[in-house]
Amino acid sequence: CCNIHFKGKTCDVVQSGCKPPSSSDDIQLPSCASPGWYTDKKHKGGCTNSEDYPHEWLYPPERNMVFFSTFNECCSAFFKGVECKKYDFKCDIDPDIGREFLCGSEWHPDPETHTGCSNDAIYPSKWKSNEDAIAAYIFDTPEDCCQKYYSPDLSCQVRDACKNPEDGVTRIEITLEPTPVPTTRTPTLQPTLR
Repeated sequence: CCNIHFKGKTCDVVQSGCKPPSSSDDIQLPSCASPGWYTDKKHKGGCTNSEDYPHEWLYPPERNMVFFSTFNECCSAFFKGVECKKYDFKCDIDPDIGREFLCGSEWHPDPETHTGCSNDAIYPSKWKSNEDAIAAYIFDTPEDCCQKYYSPDLSCQVRDACKNPEDGVTRIEITLEPTPVPTTRTPTLQPTLR
């Protein structure tokens, strides 16, 4: 109720709904948090700390290129040598916002790289829309995912979003089965004995 009818103003919650501010002195900006300062089409010619940013920006690699810890860092990145307007919503800057979405427990084809499987939480919602979709796209292990989507003679890159919280990406190579011949075009001239 408060967010719909009194957005941007203080609002007391009472048993039967919400109560508007008693005077204009009570008006305050809403309490909010943002992963950092950024620029977008709504806030032209400047940087903002608003909560109103595309959800996709929370994930690598966009996250590290879009959000900045200070207004000045944002302006330096996007408006060097040009006037930069400040759209300050008084939101707290919390660089950990959205980090919980990076690490998921289910493995799926990686729509970011198209070269393997990932356990991040970034995939089309239709992949979990019904039992058939879940059986086709969602797996308990990276090996199950790789076996379904990549042939045994091709390598499947596994992007484990849980292993590297800094940028959400750690890549390891999985070969589904040993190959009878080298898979590289040029054999290694000095192979190891292991």
